[in-house]
Amino acid sequence: MPTAHSHHRQHLRAIACALIGFACWVTADSFMKLAGASAVPKYELVAVGGGSGMATIFILTFLRRRMDLFRTPHRLRFAMMAFCSAAGFLLYMTAVPLMPLANFYVIVFLMPLLLAILSTLFLREPLSLKQWLAILAGFLGVLIAVNPAGLFDRPDLWRADTAVAAGTLFIAVNVLNMRILGPTASREALAFYPRIGPFVGGLLAMLIWGAEAMPTRILVYALILGSIGGVGWMLVAQAYRLAPVGTVAPFQYSQILYGAVYGYFIWGDVPTWHVLVGGAIIIASGIYILRHAHRSAERKFDLPEIEAAP
Repeated sequence: MPTAHSHHRQHLRAIACALIGFACWVTADSFMKLAGASAVPKYELVAVGGGSGMATIFILTFLRRRMDLFRTPHRLRFAMMAFCSAAGFLLYMTAVPLMPLANFYVIVFLMPLLLAILSTLFLREPLSLKQWLAILAGFLGVLIAVNPAGLFDRPDLWRADTAVAAGTLFIAVNVLNMRILGPTASREALAFYPRIGPFVGGLLAMLIWGAEAMPTRILVYALILGSIGGVGWMLVAQAYRLAPVGTVAPFQYSQILYGAVYGYFIWGDVPTWHVLVGGAIIIASGIYILRHAHRSAERKFDLPEIEAAP
């Protein structure tokens, strides 16, 4: 029977995994921005990134002699995750080079709002009036952040914003599946199988539309973004196994801090007041939804601790 002390330690481990995992994601996205600014076809970068992520996860699991962790009966659901991962990866790869990282993460932070809506549609989890108002506030925050009055002055910006929003919807579907599979699938499987989509999809695109010689520097960027992103997904999956969504998910907002720091020191990006105000509204509404869901779950269930995969 877990004690209050072990429960507290487990939550601290989850928070540590989440903070490091989200930092890995931002680092991978920074290399995505660097690689995506080149003339190399985006699908080629997606193939290399997906393949390096798969290789990293496979090697780490092989060295631990735990190849059994890749066994899963959830083939159809993982196939869906692979497709969504490929679509989200390609959309992000197309959009990130066109926008500051802080702007990118403001739109990505629609994730909790999209998850709440998807949970209502597919998991039959009802939303209260206050939660719907929080979702509307979050979308208002996005409108403020992207500054729609100036969108058509820079066509590349509104296209990038739309691509990021669509990519975030695909990734939200993956997170919903990760939430469903979390108690029965290993973190290795949750991180490995979705990367098959970008890898295979990118290879098929290369066969259809051709491939170009990739400069060494861009190849290194693509390999790093895949490897670090794969490690980040393993850490985040582990965090969700150790603690409830309401404990872990709010720490995803650390990405806007990491992204602002990376953007400033690498590209000289300074967030505008639109991004800061809109981001604050999105963060507040997202945290409210997550906390409300966490409290509702605690009232309905007395869940035992989930033992982490070794």
